[in-house]
Amino acid sequence: MRGSRDPVAQVAPQAAEPCRHHWLIEPPQGPTSPGVCLLCGARREFKNYLENVGWEVSTASRHPRDVSVYLGLPAADSPLEEQ
Repeated sequence: MRGSRDPVAQVAPQAAEPCRHHWLIEPPQGPTSPGVCLLCGARREFKNYLENVGWEVSTASRHPRDVSVYLGLPAADSPLEEQ
């Protein structure tokens, strides 16, 4: 009696949702720092720098007068204000 058999329900395996990682990264002690996801335990190395980003401090950003001159604005004590 082949026709009387109930068909077996085929359940498609559900794809596991990817983890939305919450990384705990160790303090920098070299070019990379190890990190571990607090949710799934995944491990990964993180760079301790950003490529193509300048980290130099501009002298214009150190003193308000220099900033105003850099921007072309007269500073309060600038001779440009008198002109």
